[in-house]
Amino acid sequence: MKKGKIVLNFKSHKYDKYIDFTNKNILGYSIDELEQKYGMPLHILFGKKIEENIMEFRNALNNNYTNSKICFAVKSSCSIGVLRIINKLGCGVDVSSYNEFKFAEIAEIPYDRMVFNGNCKTDEIIELAITKDILINVDSVYEFERILEISKNINKKAKVLIRLSGLKVDKATDECIYTSGEWTKFGINYLEAKELLTNNSVYHQYIDVYGFQVHIGSQIGYYEAYINAIEKIVKLSEELAHIGNFMRIINIGGGFPINYVDKVEWEQFQKSMAYKGEENSNCFIWKNEKADYKVNELFYTDYEKSKMLEKVLNTYINYKDSSKKIKDVLKEIGEPELIIEPGRSIVGDAGITIAKVNGIKKVNGNNLLVVEMGNVNYAGSVIHNLFNCWDLFKDYSNVDSNEEFSAFICGNLCYNGDMISNYKIKFDREPKRGEYVITYDVGGTESHFFASNANMNPIPSRLLINDKNDIEILKSRQTLEDLMK
Repeated sequence: MKKGKIVLNFKSHKYDKYIDFTNKNILGYSIDELEQKYGMPLHILFGKKIEENIMEFRNALNNNYTNSKICFAVKSSCSIGVLRIINKLGCGVDVSSYNEFKFAEIAEIPYDRMVFNGNCKTDEIIELAITKDILINVDSVYEFERILEISKNINKKAKVLIRLSGLKVDKATDECIYTSGEWTKFGINYLEAKELLTNNSVYHQYIDVYGFQVHIGSQIGYYEAYINAIEKIVKLSEELAHIGNFMRIINIGGGFPINYVDKVEWEQFQKSMAYKGEENSNCFIWKNEKADYKVNELFYTDYEKSKMLEKVLNTYINYKDSSKKIKDVLKEIGEPELIIEPGRSIVGDAGITIAKVNGIKKVNGNNLLVVEMGNVNYAGSVIHNLFNCWDLFKDYSNVDSNEEFSAFICGNLCYNGDMISNYKIKFDREPKRGEYVITYDVGGTESHFFASNANMNPIPSRLLINDKNDIEILKSRQTLEDLMK
């Protein structure tokens, strides 16, 4: 039986062990029963895949640099069920709000495995972190000063890392998810950080600077970006060695990429991006965008997830007039604890979204597939035109036509920007009203980051199918009563 494919026959087979198209079920759960019980659209996470991704990172660290810690970026998927998996496997968390912290606390993650992140920490959060000895990633000079004041007031020393920015890295990722450049709201410019720590001699009694943190951004496809950041951290630490030990911890953040397509498909995709149809009906990109339309966020890299970490640790850099692997340089400077903060690379390819087909219309000669969800249920389309593989979840034998069908995809919200796929998607046949479509690799922020009640639509259910094949409800679909509160 054939499955729906993306334009250029992009793959979707990595979910075959979870989805049975012939019998129309997901790990034994009937798709029709799932709709009846939980509604549509529906987000589903696979616990086994989350565990597999964590273990890949764990093995990479065990084989290369054992003094290390994995702190899951909770913003990518905040739920008790996911955090219990994180805790079960001995990982920590990177939290960026009070409620993310409370979720982690309820999941019984120890405070010494937590890192408090974010660019807008309240006094309450700062005092909470200091009181419970939670490591703080300091995001600004004024925040550093505020931590100093609160530490004095409660007479307890704060444990901090200095979050660095101001890095010059070309093509690191899409601008909206690049968080360490010269124009970013995050972190302290590394030159400013040096001045702060050199000139501020009064903080030592109340702030213990353990090291430095840098989060380059999300979906970093070029390992050179990590090398640039680590070289700056090592240099900065050496320059400040005379006033304190600033390298007990080095935190290189997350951004380890996942692959949405394979290498051949990625090359084909790039060629399609450069194609501008002579007529609107021939276009590949919505509105028949110009041929120089750019995709800065890579949908494929040779160094996916933990492979990126291994590549970084085994890359040679110049250190003290010799060429050494980064993992050996770290050992030579005192073997600081290495913290990584993966998010998307843990949950991104562990989730799917299912939606119902409403119908098909024509726009400038192109098919536009209308599905019964909005782009607020798919954050990738809101901020950076994320590219995902799609499938049609129905038995292909119940239709007369087997001709391939391509279309853009839009949602059900009352604004023109509600485009779920700005790239033309190809299915093996035309979807019919009432059938289900699936989009893959949406286990991260896509399902919830911009979830809202636009047009009074309820926020959908989010489910986790755990390692015992049981369903855990991470988020219940809102009822009319919920919407009226």
